[in-house]
Amino acid sequence: MRALSSLLRACRRPGARGLCAPAKPSVSPRVPAQTGPPASAEATGAGAAAAGYSVHLASGAIGLFAGAFGSLAGLGGGVVMVPLLTSFAGLSQHAAHGTSLVAVVSTGLGGCVSFASHGQVDWPAAAAIAATASLSAVAGARATSRLSGATLKRLMGVFMMAVAPLVPLKGYLQHRSSAGGERTCAADAEQHAPLSYSALAQCAAVGVFSGALSGMFGVGGGSIVTPALAFIADMPHQAVLGTTLAAMVLPSMIGARTHWQMGNVAVRALPGLLAGTALGAMGGAQLAMVVPQEALRWFFCGAFLLLGAKGAFKL
Repeated sequence: MRALSSLLRACRRPGARGLCAPAKPSVSPRVPAQTGPPASAEATGAGAAAAGYSVHLASGAIGLFAGAFGSLAGLGGGVVMVPLLTSFAGLSQHAAHGTSLVAVVSTGLGGCVSFASHGQVDWPAAAAIAATASLSAVAGARATSRLSGATLKRLMGVFMMAVAPLVPLKGYLQHRSSAGGERTCAADAEQHAPLSYSALAQCAAVGVFSGALSGMFGVGGGSIVTPALAFIADMPHQAVLGTTLAAMVLPSMIGARTHWQMGNVAVRALPGLLAGTALGAMGGAQLAMVVPQEALRWFFCGAFLLLGAKGAFKL
């Protein structure tokens, strides 16, 4: 009796094999052949397609807004694209920086063409800035791997708040007349003299910092170039914007290539983002030609204070 009880207990153990354990079939049961894809696969495919369309629509809307904002403020739009890409497109902070920098190239090209058609690009100044910025953009892009996303966002916000008041204050510091903001583009173009060699050297120095900023934060570097040009050069604000956009194209391309090699570019978001930024930049540049200069300066200041506070204090 005791031996029988021991045998039954052994049979009840998980995985026990013996007289009481059911024999495992040696051959798997036949499964009828399936002629079409399962319903779950069809649902998965439909969900993936819907997700793809939503990414394209979201990135296109983000690019359109960022391109117009960039042309009006003399930026590549990266300060707008990066937070929107992380919030609405689901990208990580580092991926948003790299993807944004690719789109900045489109913004710079679209805005530059529009401003150049009105004669509002100082090509020697743009070349001086782009030459040095192209060298520092690579170093800035590689530095992102050493910083966390939160640190990148906070540093950018502090910097934006610091430079925001510079452009509108320039008019008061130089004792411009109250009607200065209403001057037409044609009158400003006639008063715009070529820059001296000293001024071009200062532009080249500015390019070093703007390139590093461009590569690190996924922006065009306009947050440095725009206020710097406003102080270095005696040119209308429309020319400052056009020159800034022209100067950011080559450094942004080089920085974007570095981010691509590091795997920080979300390819799925690029089609909508590139199309949106190009259209938005051209439209924003046309609008900037008819908006008074003083209004553009205060727009620049207000936008940077708002976005800088959001990034620095996590508002």
